[in-house]
Amino acid sequence: MINPQYLSHPYDVRLAVEAVKSTIKIFKTNALSAVFTGMEFVGASEDPPFIRDGPEQEEKNHEKAKLSGGFYTNGIELTDAGIEKWLREKGHGLGYHGMGTCRMGAAGDPLRVVDSGGRVVGVMGLRVADTSVIPVVMK
Repeated sequence: MINPQYLSHPYDVRLAVEAVKSTIKIFKTNALSAVFTGMEFVGASEDPPFIRDGPEQEEKNHEKAKLSGGFYTNGIELTDAGIEKWLREKGHGLGYHGMGTCRMGAAGDPLRVVDSGGRVVGVMGLRVADTSVIPVVMK
């Protein structure tokens, strides 16, 4: 059995909650608020899991956005506790992308997987260009 122990450490919980809050903050910016009227949290209500295109759904989403001060969510309380509850019940593993799984290190570091340029040690012409080399979530 593979058990990644999602949300088993308080730091993991804090990072996951902050990631959801940051996503909402980004969607509420002037640049994106015209495109995104809200977020559907999978499993949080009977609403469809994704915002659907089409005039009927678009009108429904805009109405929800108006009622919620410009941005709606479907059945999730946007507090740290509410977000954590959703993550624990429905959200864990959704959209998860591991990070910090490939150690970046200086020459001579026996534990490094990649060098400071993302080049995989011992493999010619291969680079890692994703968050697996980032040790801490950036804000």
